[in-house]
Amino acid sequence: MEGSPMKYLLAAILAAALGWGGYWTYGAFATERAVEGWLEERAAEGWVANYDSVETHGFPNRFDTTIEKPQLADPATGVAWSADFLQLLSLSYKPNHLIAVWPHEQVLSTPLETVTIGTGDLRASLRVNPLANMAVQQITLAGEDIRLSSTLDWEATASAMQFAARRIDGELPSYDIAVSLEDVTPPAFLSRLLERGGLEPGAMGTAEIDASAAFDAPWDLSSLEEARPQPRHIALRGARAAWGALELQAKGEVDIGPDGLPEGEVTVRATNWKAMLDLARDSGALNPDLARLMEGGLNLIARMSGGGNAIDVPLAFKDGRMTLGGMVPLGAAPRIVLR
Repeated sequence: MEGSPMKYLLAAILAAALGWGGYWTYGAFATERAVEGWLEERAAEGWVANYDSVETHGFPNRFDTTIEKPQLADPATGVAWSADFLQLLSLSYKPNHLIAVWPHEQVLSTPLETVTIGTGDLRASLRVNPLANMAVQQITLAGEDIRLSSTLDWEATASAMQFAARRIDGELPSYDIAVSLEDVTPPAFLSRLLERGGLEPGAMGTAEIDASAAFDAPWDLSSLEEARPQPRHIALRGARAAWGALELQAKGEVDIGPDGLPEGEVTVRATNWKAMLDLARDSGALNPDLARLMEGGLNLIARMSGGGNAIDVPLAFKDGRMTLGGMVPLGAAPRIVLR
């Protein structure tokens, strides 16, 4: 009888190990089948949905699933994506928290162009609700040494990029969003325009966005399978971009109708605004007649605010048109539509 307690303990440990091993094996199989099933469903809907293999490793504490040679193309939008692999990593006891890892190069195509995306490192941390069609609750995407190369003969780079979003309460599906880019080098054609305008070409400083956005549908699996959720309200708490001594900041709110047209106002703070206007005119980006009209209105705003190098200008969107400072018409407002 002396050995009975030890036997029971060993039996319990063995049973637990076998149970966990069974759970992991079932979970790995279910993960692979879920990925393969999703791809097969897309192919049945007319997508290009190719891959070489789907395999899961990581016993005992991880489900590390690798999709080799994935290729996806949506016939409805003409958007296609391909890469050497895509990894989806999760802890076996926390399957609703995923880590996505991309290779150093991937290709994104649209009906207009094909962009090769090169990165030193690109991965995302993703928390989802598996009971709500994998609806995104929180995502953080970080990349280093970003390089974009287009078939339209342009290239752009950034030393680092971060994107973060989290679900927040709201009448519509709403998200807090933050974006930052460091050491951005724009396409050569833009650099040439800036150089013609008298600004030295090269890398910009940090560009940042802090905002919240409400959409007409949540971001979940149907966002990829069917249609992208469309923004219905954007609250821009702050945005900033600088190039040398030139700096733009913006904040404001707009509502967006079903036609994609914004209604609302965004206040833009321009530091060294005269140099910006000269740059836009001299580079050919702004029509000289419109530049003269804008300069008159902006000079008036500058005098009203003390005549400094920095001015705050309201950019209004109404009835499909844009006006600057309530005085200068800028033409048609952009349509904000996610394809």
